[in-house]
Amino acid sequence: RRKRDALSWAATHDALTNIANRQQFESQLAEHLADRRRREVACMLYIDLDGFKAVNDAAGHAAGDQLLRDIAALLLARIRSIDLAARLGGDEFGVFLRACALQTALGIAEEIRKRIDAHVLHWHGKVFSVGVSIGVVQIEDSYADVASVIAAADAACYAAKHAGRNVVRSGGSGLRLVHDGKG
Repeated sequence: RRKRDALSWAATHDALTNIANRQQFESQLAEHLADRRRREVACMLYIDLDGFKAVNDAAGHAAGDQLLRDIAALLLARIRSIDLAARLGGDEFGVFLRACALQTALGIAEEIRKRIDAHVLHWHGKVFSVGVSIGVVQIEDSYADVASVIAAADAACYAAKHAGRNVVRSGGSGLRLVHDGKG
């Protein structure tokens, strides 16, 4: 039974960060989309670290791995037990916020942005930090499938990067700047 539980955990979690993996994240989104009759409002955050490559280049992959674990812990510390944080790949994360309207999700995204922006990694006598670009979408009936939800959140994240990085942007029917990280 322990072996089966370990295999089940490994199939749904990222081995490095110990949070959900992309497959589990997409599965949870698919369940939400399939259960439209509940009409529960929900949002997705697409999170991409700014300046992560510089940490890997300057201090090596072990430092980068530690930073990814730190970011995962910061996400878990901010979200509720009903929400889901996942590593989508590389230095990209997703957060599925259940029973959460867009304005609340934007506030959560801004808090996450501030926490990541303030976080420093002390590594062998050096100090590293990164910023974060976050795209936020409310999951609406217009999204036909998981791929369209993720694509919309990713597009909002790309808009945040294009706006100068360390920014939160909402997506969907209209992109808007939430915070520019400069003040």
